[in-house]
Amino acid sequence: MLARGALAKDGSLHVEPHILVEHAMTTTPLETCEASTDVGDLVRTMTAKRIDAIPVVKGLRLVGLVTTTDLLTLLLEDHGMPEPLPFEYRLLEDVRAYA
Repeated sequence: MLARGALAKDGSLHVEPHILVEHAMTTTPLETCEASTDVGDLVRTMTAKRIDAIPVVKGLRLVGLVTTTDLLTLLLEDHGMPEPLPFEYRLLEDVRAYA
């Protein structure tokens, strides 16, 4: 298990070398999808369950992985990538949205 304070002030992660992936992995039932799953349904599931990646399966065989980055890339490709706004403006927009 990763201990609190494992993240150093410089942003680096300090983990003991003997810690294995099995100590950090999620062991709850794994959410999966089929390649034929509707993207909108997948986004709703990932959002509702706060999942950042879902394995794509065909039967019991792993055939891929869908991540939030994959979905954002798909969105940008479908709708075109607008010119980015300056960070200060985007931050102000976020503040207005929650006001």
